[in-house]
Amino acid sequence: MLAAPLVNSAPAGSAASTDVGSVSPSAATDVTTTGGSANFLPFFNGASTIVDSVVQQTGSGSTAKIGIGTSTPAATLDVKGSTTVRGLLNLPATSTATVSAGSNSNGLGLVASTFNSGTRAAANQVFHWFAEPVGNNTASPSATLNLLFATAPNIPAETGLRIASNGRITFAPGQTFPGTGPGTITGVTAGTALTGGGSSGSVTLNLDTTKVPQLNSANAFVGNQGVVGNVTVSGMVGIGTTTPSQALDLGNNNNMIIRVDPGSDTSEGDGGYALVGRGAGGVANTWWTFTAPVGGGFGVPANSYSIWQYPPNAKPGCCLNRLTILPAEASTDTGGTVAIDQNGDIAQPRTAGGTVKAMLFFSPFNGGRIAFCFNSTLSGAAATTPPCGFTFDMTGVGDYIFDLGFKIDDRFLSATVQQSALTVGACTDVNSCNNISALTPNSTEVTVYAPVVNQYYDDKVNLIVY
Repeated sequence: MLAAPLVNSAPAGSAASTDVGSVSPSAATDVTTTGGSANFLPFFNGASTIVDSVVQQTGSGSTAKIGIGTSTPAATLDVKGSTTVRGLLNLPATSTATVSAGSNSNGLGLVASTFNSGTRAAANQVFHWFAEPVGNNTASPSATLNLLFATAPNIPAETGLRIASNGRITFAPGQTFPGTGPGTITGVTAGTALTGGGSSGSVTLNLDTTKVPQLNSANAFVGNQGVVGNVTVSGMVGIGTTTPSQALDLGNNNNMIIRVDPGSDTSEGDGGYALVGRGAGGVANTWWTFTAPVGGGFGVPANSYSIWQYPPNAKPGCCLNRLTILPAEASTDTGGTVAIDQNGDIAQPRTAGGTVKAMLFFSPFNGGRIAFCFNSTLSGAAATTPPCGFTFDMTGVGDYIFDLGFKIDDRFLSATVQQSALTVGACTDVNSCNNISALTPNSTEVTVYAPVVNQYYDDKVNLIVY
């Protein structure tokens, strides 16, 4: 072992560390070439005033010492008070190793002060930690961390306790482990989630695999679990099922909740889930399904079901609201249902606006027939198979009554014919018609008229009810 220098320092209260020269910062003065106290670093406490700082230098050159919080520094740097080092505290080797010898690190010294009743004086108890070279000038040199001790003014010597580079500890001579002396271990008892143990010979402890999960085995957890940080899964996750078939499988009859509650009726927020596809060039095309609280959601209507698209490269726009269903909240709201059936037909409550309630194409020739049709009150094939639940009555040339089977006299009607020279009109029982007495709330009368000859005229009719 290389000789180590003695760090003969003492804690606060001992003769070696007592600060007898501490001074309070002076009052603020105007900046002058003669302002401040000798040996103190100046501290600007205003735009044009300085006071003494807590940093003082004594000596100069190789004997210079810096004191922080003390005016009598006992070392090159003497700090009175606690110290926080936000980084590696490095104690380098005292010199570079050669073929003939390695080099210790600089030491870390710790000093305790005791009172010796024999000498009737205080004595410093000095511990040093050093990194010391091992196997110098070999193919596999290393080092150990060694503990040294001495009572000042003696030079600290090896205690025998050292830690190798692989973490193995060598104890000082006389250490009994295992043994029978006070403080030694005489037996090992398996604790919680362990098995094995013993009081003699080689002792082995094993994990109780019924209580401790195995990283490379299947585990079943019972009770509430918590995870702090991210969870990454390379396989499939099942919630409510032990046989997940997708990356996330909620099993049978299970639900998922995404709750959005910012804590007040005026705060904005939104929540939902995203479906991300690959756009041209690998740029993502993302669909978000959102809802928002009563305070709104940064463009998402309050308490709505809203679908937004975020196209690749924000073209034609960054954030496109493609579909929104607003909530039914007032007592006057009907909460009606919009349905898309198995054929792609859209059904909507009869009294709601926005979509077609019924459509038909009628030909009055050869006895008349409904050739094509759609009835939103029916579902499946019946909604589009002629006559779609509709009936008709040709009361005369160019005069047709259609009964759609549901109330239409409060709806908007549109009728067109094939020939542009003809005029067409549609009416119900609430407005003027030729056969008003024959109409019901479910029916409409369509008349086709030829102004050129001043008479009614048969032609094919398109009728739409909104």
